[in-house]
Amino acid sequence: MAPGGFAAMEIDGESSRAAPAGRREIWAWYGYDAAVAAFYSAALPIFFPLLLVALGSEFAWQQSGSQQPPACGGEVTSDCLQCVPGKGTQLLTSAGYTEAPLPDIPLAGGASINPVSFATAMLGVSVIFEVVAFVSVGPLADFGRGRKELLQVGTYMGAAACVLCLALASPALWWLAALLLILANVGYGIATVAYYSYLAVLVDASPEVQQAEAAGLPVQAVVEMREQVENRLSLTAVACASVASIVVTLLALAATLLSSSPDLKLRLALFLCGAWWLLLALPTFVFLKARPGPALPPGSPFRLLSGWHHLAALLSEARRYRNAFAFLVCYFVYADGYTTIMQIGVLFGQRNLCLSTPATVLLACCVFLFAVAGTPLAFWLQRATNLHNKAMVCLLIAGMLPLPLWGLIGYLTPDGGFGLKSTWELYVFAGWFGVLLGPLSSYSRTLFIDMIPVGREGAFFSLYSVSDKGSSWLGPFIVAVIVQATGDLRPSFFYILAVMLLPLIALHLTVDHARGITDAGRSSKGGGDMGIAQDDQPNVVGSVVPYTAMRAH
Repeated sequence: MAPGGFAAMEIDGESSRAAPAGRREIWAWYGYDAAVAAFYSAALPIFFPLLLVALGSEFAWQQSGSQQPPACGGEVTSDCLQCVPGKGTQLLTSAGYTEAPLPDIPLAGGASINPVSFATAMLGVSVIFEVVAFVSVGPLADFGRGRKELLQVGTYMGAAACVLCLALASPALWWLAALLLILANVGYGIATVAYYSYLAVLVDASPEVQQAEAAGLPVQAVVEMREQVENRLSLTAVACASVASIVVTLLALAATLLSSSPDLKLRLALFLCGAWWLLLALPTFVFLKARPGPALPPGSPFRLLSGWHHLAALLSEARRYRNAFAFLVCYFVYADGYTTIMQIGVLFGQRNLCLSTPATVLLACCVFLFAVAGTPLAFWLQRATNLHNKAMVCLLIAGMLPLPLWGLIGYLTPDGGFGLKSTWELYVFAGWFGVLLGPLSSYSRTLFIDMIPVGREGAFFSLYSVSDKGSSWLGPFIVAVIVQATGDLRPSFFYILAVMLLPLIALHLTVDHARGITDAGRSSKGGGDMGIAQDDQPNVVGSVVPYTAMRAH
């Protein structure tokens, strides 16, 4: 950061990496999760896709040379458009309902694309650019002041892209909306790598962990203390983000009521999300210490290419940190599953169940409200049952399996029946998803932290983000192909079911949590073996318990 900027305003100076973390710095870290929640909980899954569909559809009608049928209502009772819950928008004629005409967006070379397919495909494209960006710069978080500088740069880029959406006043700018989505997601990805890498550093700097290590407590006691601190920090951050998500989404809902123009409502909401992200991040930039790492080694590759060099080096260590990499493979798959649920849920509600924009926003609030309840509930469950992080992740993934099955039941039931064919079902679906989403995200982070080597958090969390976002392009592209081929979002639930079930089985069979801690050298300050036999420590690796009891080792 340039002299005189927020880095210069940093309270208490840069501090060393190992300096004890105070309450003010911890809350500054929590605060950033509340700030960026405006993007990942509202702008990305709700308002950007809806804006792309709205601008793309309006532009497609303008270019088609046809007149869009009017909406049914009042004196208009025939040859009009009416949304039928469970079927989506239909054309009402004297003969009854038929599939509504929806022209494609014309592209270069005579090609065209369905507006919904365009929105989901652009989500995938934005993720690809995001992955390229944070692989290129993510490992730089471990050097110098890179951790904090990347957090700032990513925030400025992402927030500015959201704010600029207010200027998209013409349907002809549908392509610019896609570009701003890409820039916003790239900024979010860069900031997220830096933010995640702070968690392991703050755990190492927590007074509880440092005191336990200084007192020479048994290795198992230090490991358990680390896990308690990790979970407390991560779960508190998720809870703060969930509360912030509710607040910012309600504010965005108010913004959508300020205009009768469908696209202006969405542009106002995106402007609000960007402003929230930026303004709430400023205190974090002031109070969160840089905690600098070593200088970038002489002779390193060009800075913007060093990330790829580090990624290749990391991948070469897969055998050494086998359990960490096995987890990343599983995470790569199931993260795509719950991300796809979030991304198609909004479009499914609006197009298949006829939700208005305010009702869609309220649906998102339902997810966040239940996420607030789900976080302490999961923490209580873990303490009550003495389950460790791997068991909690398996339990939460298993809890999500009924969700895609719910959508697929709709193929077997009549119109108006059970199977995500009515509005009340979608709200129950959202609450169920919310209860599981926050804890699953939090426990996935803490499980990975246990198995990454000390001092290389930025590099490994760059790889974690590759697994997270590297698969997140896949779901949107598959959904885009499904919609382009069938015109319906419901078949997407087959894909979601597969990408939740398969990694659950693989995680249970292939990841040894306790061995991963030992390999990473996090069993004591100086590293080394845990010095405990797995068979004598059922709470670390545990005995295998049948999945019918929803308990994993």
